Amino acid sequence: MRTIFSARRTTSLLVIIIITIISFLTLTRTEGRRPTGRPAHTARLERRTPQTEGIGVGTSLIGKVFSGKVTYYGDGYKTIQGGADPPPIAPYNGGGYGACYNIFGEDRIVLPKNFNKFAALNTYQYRTLGAKKVCSLCLQLSYNNASTVVQIVDSCPGCKPYGVDIARSAMSELVGGWDQAWWIGTIENVTWYVVSCDLIQQDTVFRFGGPDPADFVIRTGIITT
Repeated sequence: MRTIFSARRTTSLLVIIIITIISFLTLTRTEGRRPTGRPAHTARLERRTPQTEGIGVGTSLIGKVFSGKVTYYGDGYKTIQGGADPPPIAPYNGGGYGACYNIFGEDRIVLPKNFNKFAALNTYQYRTLGAKKVCSLCLQLSYNNASTVVQIVDSCPGCKPYGVDIARSAMSELVGGWDQAWWIGTIENVTWYVVSCDLIQQDTVFRFGGPDPADFVIRTGIITT
């Protein structure tokens, strides 16, 4: 009887060991597989999906879409408004210094490629991401069926998170005119994202009255037409 009992006990132990080994191998193979119905590259594509305002500032503006309030500034050229509210085109061009002006050092001064398409990024993103990650970037702003492209050369302490303060000429393209920009002043829910600065035409003449060369043009402190 003791011999039979020992044989049964040995057999039971062998069965338990075999079952344990089979279970371990099955679990290992299952964990090594990707879930069915989901392509292997899905995670990479998800990281590229544009993010919106509520998700957070992240580590970069590039590849994301934001929505915020847009205002305008920079009408105070040296011959207008006594120089108050100067555009960020540097004093030697009749304006003031933008926050980005010498952020990369004296060998790489940051001025807007187009003196009528400058922008100041809200201080929240400017400080959180760091000036060197945002300065000189160009943004496309869209509002209703209109759009414009501006370049970050400044920061805006008075702007709410995801807000942008832009040149009046750029604002006029969003709201349908130079005078309309003045009357409206602020527009909400403007979507914006980073684009190539090749979309901005170079223009180092500050224009008071709109982007059209036929409008008022300011040259060396004299308003001409």
